[in-house]
Amino acid sequence: MIRILVLGMNPGIGGVQTYLINLYKNIVDYGIQMDFVISGNHCYYSDEIKKLGGQIFYICPKKKNVITNIIDLFKVFFKCRKTHKIVYFNFSVLYYNIPFILAKMFRYPIIISHAHSTKSPTMKKGIRYFLHCLNRIDVTHRSDYLLACSKLAAEWVFGKKALEKGKVKIVRNAIYIEKYVYDEDIRNNIREKLGISKDHFVIGHIGRLSYEKNQLYLIDIFKEIYEINNNAILLLVGDGKQRSKIESIISKYQLKDNVLLLGARSDVYELLQAMDVFVLPSYNEGLGIVLIEAQTSGLYCFASKYVIPDEVNITGLVNFIELNKSPKYWADQIMKYSRGYQRKSMDKEVKKAGYDIIDMSKKFREFIFSISKVQI
Repeated sequence: MIRILVLGMNPGIGGVQTYLINLYKNIVDYGIQMDFVISGNHCYYSDEIKKLGGQIFYICPKKKNVITNIIDLFKVFFKCRKTHKIVYFNFSVLYYNIPFILAKMFRYPIIISHAHSTKSPTMKKGIRYFLHCLNRIDVTHRSDYLLACSKLAAEWVFGKKALEKGKVKIVRNAIYIEKYVYDEDIRNNIREKLGISKDHFVIGHIGRLSYEKNQLYLIDIFKEIYEINNNAILLLVGDGKQRSKIESIISKYQLKDNVLLLGARSDVYELLQAMDVFVLPSYNEGLGIVLIEAQTSGLYCFASKYVIPDEVNITGLVNFIELNKSPKYWADQIMKYSRGYQRKSMDKEVKKAGYDIIDMSKKFREFIFSISKVQI
Protein backbone atom coordinates (compact mmCIF):
# COMPACT_ATOMS: atom_id res chain seq x y z
CA MET A 1 0.00 0.00 0.00
CA ILE A 2 1.33 3.42 -1.05
CA ARG A 3 0.08 6.20 1.21
CA ILE A 4 -0.03 9.79 -0.07
CA LEU A 5 -0.45 12.77 2.25
CA VAL A 6 -2.58 15.30 0.34
CA LEU A 7 -2.74 19.04 1.02
CA GLY A 8 -5.04 21.46 -0.80
CA MET A 9 -8.40 19.76 -0.27
CA ASN A 10 -10.65 22.59 0.96
CA PRO A 11 -13.70 21.91 3.16
CA GLY A 12 -16.39 22.72 0.56
CA ILE A 13 -17.14 21.83 -3.06
CA GLY A 14 -14.92 23.14 -5.84
CA GLY A 15 -12.85 22.22 -8.86
CA VAL A 16 -9.77 21.06 -6.92
CA GLN A 17 -11.87 19.10 -4.43
CA THR A 18 -13.78 17.39 -7.24
CA TYR A 19 -10.53 16.52 -9.02
CA LEU A 20 -8.99 15.03 -5.86
CA ILE A 21 -12.01 12.95 -4.80
CA ASN A 22 -12.55 11.61 -8.34
CA LEU A 23 -8.87 10.72 -8.61
CA TYR A 24 -8.93 9.03 -5.20
CA LYS A 25 -11.92 6.87 -6.15
CA ASN A 26 -10.09 5.59 -9.20
CA ILE A 27 -6.72 4.74 -7.65
CA VAL A 28 -7.61 3.35 -4.21
CA ASP A 29 -8.42 -0.14 -5.55
CA TYR A 30 -4.90 -0.36 -6.99
CA GLY A 31 -3.11 -0.05 -3.66
CA ILE A 32 -2.78 3.74 -3.49
CA GLN A 33 -4.29 5.40 -0.42
CA MET A 34 -4.81 9.16 -0.04
CA ASP A 35 -5.04 10.90 3.34
CA PHE A 36 -6.04 14.55 3.55
CA VAL A 37 -4.91 17.56 5.59
CA ILE A 38 -7.86 19.97 5.81
CA SER A 39 -8.19 23.39 7.46
CA GLY A 40 -11.18 23.63 9.81
CA ASN A 41 -13.29 20.93 11.38
CA HIS A 42 -15.40 19.63 8.51
CA CYS A 43 -15.17 18.46 4.91
CA TYR A 44 -17.94 18.00 2.34
CA TYR A 45 -16.35 14.73 1.21
CA SER A 46 -15.54 13.37 4.68
CA ASP A 47 -17.95 10.43 4.47
CA GLU A 48 -16.62 9.38 1.06
CA ILE A 49 -13.01 9.68 2.19
CA LYS A 50 -13.61 7.54 5.27
CA LYS A 51 -15.59 4.99 3.26
CA LEU A 52 -12.62 4.62 0.91
CA GLY A 53 -10.33 4.07 3.89
CA GLY A 54 -8.70 7.48 3.97
CA GLN A 55 -7.80 9.55 7.01
CA ILE A 56 -8.56 13.24 7.54
CA PHE A 57 -6.25 15.41 9.59
CA TYR A 58 -8.11 18.57 10.60
CA ILE A 59 -5.91 21.55 11.41
CA CYS A 60 -6.54 25.09 12.64
CA PRO A 61 -7.02 27.51 9.69
CA LYS A 62 -4.09 29.94 9.40
CA LYS A 63 -6.54 32.88 9.20
CA LYS A 64 -7.87 31.92 12.63
CA ASN A 65 -4.51 31.41 14.34
CA VAL A 66 -1.31 31.04 12.34
CA ILE A 67 0.74 29.72 15.29
CA THR A 68 -1.77 26.97 16.04
CA ASN A 69 -1.90 26.21 12.32
CA ILE A 70 1.88 25.66 12.25
CA ILE A 71 1.78 23.51 15.39
CA ASP A 72 -1.02 21.36 13.92
CA LEU A 73 0.88 20.97 10.64
CA PHE A 74 4.04 20.02 12.53
CA LYS A 75 2.15 17.28 14.39
CA VAL A 76 0.67 15.87 11.17
CA PHE A 77 3.98 15.80 9.29
CA PHE A 78 5.74 14.27 12.30
CA LYS A 79 3.06 11.59 12.71
CA CYS A 80 3.03 10.62 9.02
CA ARG A 81 6.76 10.76 8.33
CA LYS A 82 7.22 6.95 8.47
CA THR A 83 3.90 5.86 6.95
CA HIS A 84 3.65 8.20 3.97
CA LYS A 85 6.25 8.13 1.21
CA ILE A 86 4.67 10.92 -0.86
CA VAL A 87 3.40 14.42 -0.03
CA TYR A 88 1.08 15.81 -2.70
CA PHE A 89 0.63 19.60 -2.57
CA ASN A 90 -2.20 21.26 -4.50
CA PHE A 91 -1.42 24.98 -4.78
CA SER A 92 -3.25 28.05 -6.04
CA VAL A 93 -0.83 30.55 -4.54
CA LEU A 94 2.46 30.28 -2.65
CA TYR A 95 2.62 33.17 -0.19
CA TYR A 96 2.20 30.68 2.71
CA ASN A 97 4.93 28.08 2.36
CA ILE A 98 5.08 26.56 5.86
CA PRO A 99 3.62 23.14 4.84
CA PHE A 100 6.25 22.78 2.10
CA ILE A 101 9.06 23.72 4.52
CA LEU A 102 7.84 21.13 7.04
CA ALA A 103 7.68 18.41 4.38
CA LYS A 104 11.29 19.11 3.47
CA MET A 105 12.30 19.33 7.12
CA PHE A 106 10.92 15.86 7.84
CA ARG A 107 12.59 14.56 4.68
CA TYR A 108 9.64 13.00 2.92
CA PRO A 109 11.13 11.00 0.03
CA ILE A 110 8.85 12.37 -2.73
CA ILE A 111 7.18 15.78 -2.99
CA ILE A 112 4.70 16.49 -5.78
CA SER A 113 3.50 20.06 -6.33
CA HIS A 114 0.39 20.66 -8.44
CA ALA A 115 -0.69 24.13 -9.70
CA HIS A 116 -4.45 24.72 -9.91
CA SER A 117 -4.99 28.44 -10.46
CA THR A 118 -3.89 31.59 -12.25
CA LYS A 119 -3.13 34.98 -10.71
CA SER A 120 -5.95 36.55 -8.73
CA PRO A 121 -6.72 40.28 -9.17
CA THR A 122 -6.49 40.57 -5.37
CA MET A 123 -2.84 39.47 -5.57
CA LYS A 124 -1.46 42.92 -6.38
CA LYS A 125 2.18 43.90 -6.02
CA GLY A 126 2.77 43.81 -2.28
CA ILE A 127 3.96 41.50 0.49
CA ARG A 128 1.84 38.53 -0.62
CA TYR A 129 2.94 38.85 -4.22
CA PHE A 130 6.58 39.16 -3.11
CA LEU A 131 6.28 36.05 -0.93
CA HIS A 132 4.59 34.15 -3.77
CA CYS A 133 7.45 34.94 -6.16
CA LEU A 134 10.06 34.12 -3.51
CA ASN A 135 8.45 30.81 -2.52
CA ARG A 136 7.93 29.92 -6.18
CA ILE A 137 11.71 29.60 -6.53
CA ASP A 138 11.93 27.24 -3.54
CA VAL A 139 8.95 25.09 -4.56
CA THR A 140 9.99 24.85 -8.20
CA HIS A 141 13.55 23.81 -7.44
CA ARG A 142 12.95 21.58 -4.44
CA SER A 143 9.83 19.67 -5.53
CA ASP A 144 10.53 16.28 -7.06
CA TYR A 145 7.69 16.60 -9.57
CA LEU A 146 5.71 19.59 -10.87
CA LEU A 147 2.17 19.22 -12.20
CA ALA A 148 -0.35 21.80 -13.46
CA CYS A 149 -3.93 21.81 -14.73
CA SER A 150 -3.05 24.28 -17.52
CA LYS A 151 -0.11 26.21 -18.96
CA LEU A 152 -1.33 29.47 -17.40
CA ALA A 153 -1.56 27.82 -13.97
CA ALA A 154 1.96 26.42 -14.44
CA GLU A 155 3.33 29.87 -15.27
CA TRP A 156 1.66 31.50 -12.28
CA VAL A 157 2.71 28.95 -9.65
CA PHE A 158 6.05 27.66 -11.00
CA GLY A 159 7.17 30.40 -13.38
CA LYS A 160 7.43 30.65 -17.15
CA LYS A 161 10.97 29.25 -17.27
CA ALA A 162 9.96 26.02 -15.54
CA LEU A 163 7.23 25.51 -18.13
CA GLU A 164 9.45 26.35 -21.08
CA LYS A 165 12.17 23.97 -19.86
CA GLY A 166 9.67 21.10 -19.72
CA LYS A 167 9.81 20.72 -15.94
CA VAL A 168 6.01 20.86 -15.58
CA LYS A 169 3.66 18.05 -16.60
CA ILE A 170 0.11 19.09 -17.57
CA VAL A 171 -2.44 16.87 -15.81
CA ARG A 172 -6.05 17.25 -16.93
CA ASN A 173 -8.71 17.89 -14.29
CA ALA A 174 -10.76 15.05 -15.74
CA ILE A 175 -14.44 14.18 -15.25
CA TYR A 176 -16.84 11.22 -15.42
CA ILE A 177 -17.78 12.00 -19.02
CA GLU A 178 -20.76 9.67 -19.24
CA LYS A 179 -22.55 11.52 -16.40
CA TYR A 180 -22.61 14.76 -18.42
CA VAL A 181 -23.93 13.40 -21.71
CA TYR A 182 -26.95 15.46 -22.78
CA ASP A 183 -30.31 13.83 -22.09
CA GLU A 184 -33.59 15.51 -23.06
CA ASP A 185 -35.60 13.54 -20.47
CA ILE A 186 -33.30 14.64 -17.64
CA ARG A 187 -33.50 18.22 -18.90
CA ASN A 188 -37.32 18.23 -18.85
CA ASN A 189 -37.45 16.53 -15.45
CA ILE A 190 -35.04 18.96 -13.76
CA ARG A 191 -36.72 22.02 -15.27
CA GLU A 192 -40.08 20.77 -14.02
CA LYS A 193 -38.68 20.28 -10.50
CA LEU A 194 -37.26 23.81 -10.54
CA GLY A 195 -40.48 25.31 -11.88
CA ILE A 196 -38.91 26.27 -15.19
CA SER A 197 -41.04 26.03 -18.33
CA LYS A 198 -39.93 25.22 -21.87
CA ASP A 199 -40.28 28.91 -22.76
CA HIS A 200 -37.76 30.12 -20.19
CA PHE A 201 -34.26 31.05 -21.36
CA VAL A 202 -31.95 29.66 -18.66
CA ILE A 203 -28.49 31.12 -18.03
CA GLY A 204 -26.41 28.87 -15.80
CA HIS A 205 -23.42 29.36 -13.53
CA ILE A 206 -21.67 26.92 -11.18
CA GLY A 207 -19.02 28.03 -8.72
CA ARG A 208 -18.15 29.04 -5.19
CA LEU A 209 -19.85 32.34 -4.31
CA SER A 210 -16.67 34.37 -3.98
CA TYR A 211 -14.95 37.46 -5.31
CA GLU A 212 -12.78 35.38 -7.70
CA LYS A 213 -15.81 33.85 -9.42
CA ASN A 214 -17.24 37.35 -10.07
CA GLN A 215 -20.94 36.57 -9.57
CA LEU A 216 -21.73 40.23 -8.80
CA TYR A 217 -20.73 41.10 -12.35
CA LEU A 218 -22.79 38.14 -13.58
CA ILE A 219 -25.86 39.63 -11.86
CA ASP A 220 -25.21 42.88 -13.76
CA ILE A 221 -25.06 40.89 -17.00
CA PHE A 222 -28.28 39.10 -16.16
CA LYS A 223 -30.01 42.40 -15.36
CA GLU A 224 -29.29 43.46 -18.96
CA ILE A 225 -30.56 40.12 -20.26
CA TYR A 226 -33.74 40.42 -18.20
CA GLU A 227 -34.46 43.87 -19.65
CA ILE A 228 -34.35 42.30 -23.11
CA ASN A 229 -36.21 39.12 -22.16
CA ASN A 230 -38.16 39.01 -18.89
CA ASN A 231 -38.64 35.28 -19.43
CA ALA A 232 -34.98 34.71 -18.61
CA ILE A 233 -33.87 32.71 -15.57
CA LEU A 234 -30.45 32.70 -13.89
CA LEU A 235 -29.39 29.52 -12.07
CA LEU A 236 -26.62 30.08 -9.53
CA VAL A 237 -25.22 26.80 -8.20
CA GLY A 238 -22.81 27.06 -5.29
CA ASP A 239 -22.37 28.70 -1.91
CA GLY A 240 -19.83 30.93 -0.24
CA LYS A 241 -18.92 34.11 1.61
CA GLN A 242 -20.50 36.45 -0.94
CA ARG A 243 -23.97 34.95 -0.78
CA SER A 244 -25.43 37.82 1.27
CA LYS A 245 -23.97 40.43 -1.12
CA ILE A 246 -25.39 38.55 -4.08
CA GLU A 247 -28.81 38.29 -2.43
CA SER A 248 -28.71 42.03 -1.72
CA ILE A 249 -27.98 42.91 -5.36
CA ILE A 250 -30.68 40.52 -6.58
CA SER A 251 -33.16 42.22 -4.27
CA LYS A 252 -31.99 45.69 -5.34
CA TYR A 253 -32.53 44.84 -9.00
CA GLN A 254 -35.91 43.21 -8.17
CA LEU A 255 -34.85 39.91 -9.73
CA LYS A 256 -35.84 37.54 -6.91
CA ASP A 257 -38.35 35.68 -9.08
CA ASN A 258 -35.85 35.17 -11.87
CA VAL A 259 -32.65 34.25 -10.05
CA LEU A 260 -32.53 30.84 -8.39
CA LEU A 261 -29.83 30.42 -5.74
CA LEU A 262 -29.55 26.64 -5.47
CA GLY A 263 -26.62 26.42 -3.04
CA ALA A 264 -23.98 23.68 -3.14
CA ARG A 265 -25.31 20.69 -5.07
CA SER A 266 -24.10 17.18 -5.84
CA ASP A 267 -26.29 16.88 -8.96
CA VAL A 268 -24.38 19.38 -11.11
CA TYR A 269 -24.35 16.97 -14.05
CA GLU A 270 -28.17 17.03 -14.09
CA LEU A 271 -28.53 20.77 -13.50
CA LEU A 272 -26.35 21.44 -16.56
CA GLN A 273 -29.01 19.69 -18.66
CA ALA A 274 -31.59 22.27 -17.57
CA MET A 275 -29.49 25.23 -18.76
CA ASP A 276 -29.50 26.88 -22.19
CA VAL A 277 -26.13 28.65 -21.92
CA PHE A 278 -23.35 28.69 -19.34
CA VAL A 279 -21.51 31.82 -18.12
CA LEU A 280 -18.22 31.95 -16.20
CA PRO A 281 -16.89 35.55 -15.86
CA SER A 282 -14.18 34.63 -13.32
CA TYR A 283 -11.29 36.88 -12.34
CA ASN A 284 -8.99 33.85 -12.20
CA GLU A 285 -9.20 30.14 -13.01
CA GLY A 286 -6.53 27.48 -13.33
CA LEU A 287 -8.56 25.91 -16.11
CA GLY A 288 -12.27 26.11 -15.29
CA ILE A 289 -13.16 22.42 -15.10
CA VAL A 290 -16.85 23.33 -14.96
CA LEU A 291 -16.47 24.54 -18.55
CA ILE A 292 -15.36 21.04 -19.53
CA GLU A 293 -18.47 19.66 -17.85
CA ALA A 294 -20.69 22.23 -19.57
CA GLN A 295 -19.17 21.54 -22.98
CA THR A 296 -19.65 17.80 -22.54
CA SER A 297 -23.39 18.39 -22.17
CA GLY A 298 -23.39 20.49 -25.35
CA LEU A 299 -23.84 23.93 -23.77
CA TYR A 300 -22.64 27.12 -25.40
CA CYS A 301 -20.37 28.82 -22.86
CA PHE A 302 -19.21 32.38 -22.21
CA ALA A 303 -15.99 32.93 -20.27
CA SER A 304 -13.60 35.74 -19.36
CA LYS A 305 -10.95 36.27 -22.01
CA TYR A 306 -7.24 36.46 -21.03
CA VAL A 307 -8.20 34.96 -17.65
CA ILE A 308 -9.49 31.49 -18.40
CA PRO A 309 -6.97 29.49 -20.48
CA ASP A 310 -7.77 29.13 -24.19
CA GLU A 311 -6.98 25.42 -23.90
CA VAL A 312 -10.30 24.89 -22.09
CA ASN A 313 -12.09 25.40 -25.42
CA ILE A 314 -11.86 21.80 -26.62
CA THR A 315 -15.14 21.75 -28.59
CA GLY A 316 -15.45 25.25 -30.04
CA LEU A 317 -18.41 25.96 -27.76
CA VAL A 318 -16.61 28.48 -25.54
CA ASN A 319 -16.96 32.18 -26.39
CA PHE A 320 -14.31 34.34 -24.68
CA ILE A 321 -15.24 37.93 -23.77
CA GLU A 322 -13.03 40.51 -22.08
CA LEU A 323 -14.05 41.55 -18.57
CA ASN A 324 -13.62 45.21 -19.48
CA LYS A 325 -16.56 44.89 -21.85
CA SER A 326 -19.85 46.22 -20.46
CA PRO A 327 -22.52 43.93 -18.98
CA LYS A 328 -24.70 45.02 -21.92
CA TYR A 329 -22.09 43.70 -24.38
CA TRP A 330 -21.98 40.33 -22.58
CA ALA A 331 -25.79 40.24 -22.54
CA ASP A 332 -26.03 40.92 -26.28
CA GLN A 333 -23.59 38.10 -27.07
CA ILE A 334 -25.46 35.67 -24.82
CA MET A 335 -28.86 36.63 -26.22
CA LYS A 336 -27.79 35.43 -29.68
CA TYR A 337 -28.51 31.92 -28.38
CA SER A 338 -31.84 32.72 -26.70
CA ARG A 339 -33.87 31.27 -29.56
CA GLY A 340 -32.24 27.91 -29.11
CA TYR A 341 -29.71 25.85 -31.05
CA GLN A 342 -29.16 22.23 -31.96
CA ARG A 343 -27.67 20.84 -28.80
CA LYS A 344 -25.67 17.64 -28.82
CA SER A 345 -23.29 15.89 -26.46
CA MET A 346 -19.57 16.41 -26.93
CA ASP A 347 -18.45 13.32 -25.01
CA LYS A 348 -16.26 11.96 -27.81
CA GLU A 349 -14.46 15.29 -28.25
CA VAL A 350 -13.93 15.64 -24.50
CA LYS A 351 -12.56 12.11 -24.18
CA LYS A 352 -10.23 12.65 -27.14
CA ALA A 353 -8.89 15.81 -25.47
CA GLY A 354 -7.84 13.77 -22.44
CA TYR A 355 -10.49 14.73 -19.89
CA ASP A 356 -11.81 11.25 -19.11
CA ILE A 357 -11.28 10.47 -15.40
CA ILE A 358 -10.75 6.76 -16.04
CA ASP A 359 -7.94 7.37 -18.54
CA MET A 360 -6.37 10.16 -16.45
CA SER A 361 -6.46 8.09 -13.25
CA LYS A 362 -4.75 5.18 -15.00
CA LYS A 363 -1.90 7.47 -16.08
CA PHE A 364 -1.69 8.98 -12.59
CA ARG A 365 -1.43 5.65 -10.80
CA GLU A 366 1.20 4.47 -13.31
CA PHE A 367 3.08 7.67 -12.50
CA ILE A 368 2.82 7.00 -8.75
CA PHE A 369 3.98 3.39 -9.20
CA SER A 370 6.94 4.49 -11.29
CA ILE A 371 8.19 7.15 -8.88
CA SER A 372 7.63 4.81 -5.91
CA LYS A 373 9.59 2.03 -7.66
CA VAL A 374 6.65 -0.37 -7.33
CA GLN A 375 6.05 -3.15 -9.84
CA ILE A 376 2.66 -2.82 -11.58
